[in-house]
Amino acid sequence: MQMNPPLTGVEATGQMEVYIIGLLTIACVLASSHLFGRRIRALKEENSLSAKLSGYRAASILRYALLEGPSLIAIMFYLIANNLILLIFSAMIVILFIVYRPTKERLVADLELSPSEQAKLDDPNAIVTEMEVRS
Repeated sequence: MQMNPPLTGVEATGQMEVYIIGLLTIACVLASSHLFGRRIRALKEENSLSAKLSGYRAASILRYALLEGPSLIAIMFYLIANNLILLIFSAMIVILFIVYRPTKERLVADLELSPSEQAKLDDPNAIVTEMEVRS
């Protein structure tokens, strides 16, 4: 009869999920910030306000998707492993969602909009972007 060797280190404590989620969270937060910043820098060169706003929306969706993934995986691992630290990772990501929420002031600052573009945003009757409706 062959006996399995005793577990040591990470395997013994059952913390492997914490390290995986921690690394995944850090990687996704860094990637989301890098990709968002790169897209925003490219958008500043656009001449059309509509193109800037559409690009900003796409960059924000990408950022939120990269943040949402590790949060959902952390919740899933929590349900499997019942380790409260995994919920803390998810809560920290929710806080990032709150910090990164889109506001008009943040949009103006991120895209460095001109005064005329800001005036269009302030005008309730101005059409600043159009959405294509698919049927």
